[in-house]
Amino acid sequence: VIEMNDTSEAFINIQTNGNRSMKLDDQGHKIQIKTAGAPSIELDDQANKITAVAGAPSVVLDGSGQSVTITMGGNSITVDATGVTVTAAGPLSIKGATVSVESAGPLSLTGSTVTITGAVLSVSAGMSSFTGSVQTTSVISPVYTPGVGNLL
Repeated sequence: VIEMNDTSEAFINIQTNGNRSMKLDDQGHKIQIKTAGAPSIELDDQANKITAVAGAPSVVLDGSGQSVTITMGGNSITVDATGVTVTAAGPLSIKGATVSVESAGPLSLTGSTVTITGAVLSVSAGMSSFTGSVQTTSVISPVYTPGVGNLL
């Protein structure tokens, strides 16, 4: 089926009997391609945006906002001029043979409980500051001498 309307609302809509369609819309400044299922692609000249949807996952290339967003359920990754934002509705895992996190400014880890596990923990800092109690089962140091004030 090919549908064309008068020039006041200039568009062409092509649709198959299997419910697949393509719409060229001059008034809305869009091209839309849809399948019989969920996948679709929309090219929007006014918003300078391309949106691809395949069921729950979607990808949005936003030229006006200079960003790329990938969304699946409540999870998303957005890359724009200001940085990268990862939003997770549930647990977030980062895995690799080697993982490095580096910040030009302050680096913050915040959680109700923060756990660091490893065979060896190495801390290199000119000064370390702890608020609250520090608990350990042993201290090894060439300048540490156990004394009455150090024993519990």
